[in-house]
Amino acid sequence: YFEWFNITTPIDHGAFLTLSDGTKIKAYMFSPNYVNPCPYISPEDGDILIYAGKGEYEDFEGLNVTGKFVLMDFASRWHFYLAMAGGAKGAIYVPENPNLVTRPEADEKEVLMPVLFPRLYIRPEDGGEELLNLARQSGTEGIKVHIDANMTWENVRVPNVVGYIQGNDTDFI
Repeated sequence: YFEWFNITTPIDHGAFLTLSDGTKIKAYMFSPNYVNPCPYISPEDGDILIYAGKGEYEDFEGLNVTGKFVLMDFASRWHFYLAMAGGAKGAIYVPENPNLVTRPEADEKEVLMPVLFPRLYIRPEDGGEELLNLARQSGTEGIKVHIDANMTWENVRVPNVVGYIQGNDTDFI
């Protein structure tokens, strides 16, 4: 049987990037930054997305990330904090090696402050490979993108599934 109760949870209503040629790329939002679900819509003239590799210190040498989004390899641990400290608006991740997409690596992307710093994940098959190639080729100039990411906190009714097996106390001896 079910025991119903209400919880407040973040709901990802969808996210995507639109390239300057009109190509839309599906994206997925990470968990909220503490309590901030980080909804984001680019300004009318769009945003600049700049490639920052694995986000190591040397990857940021010569890059001005202030006011821009950074594109990083998913296997970049917590290095998005370097982009955040440099004034970046947010981080977008594409795995250069899909075998390195793990839950512990995703947990490294958690922000324990309620800052507006959207973090999005793009699968290679959803256009991530094309995006990586474009961003790499653009060098320090980056590419123009339009980002639309919508996540909100919502109260939802969920079930607790309870089951039991009829028996007697000799069944466990």
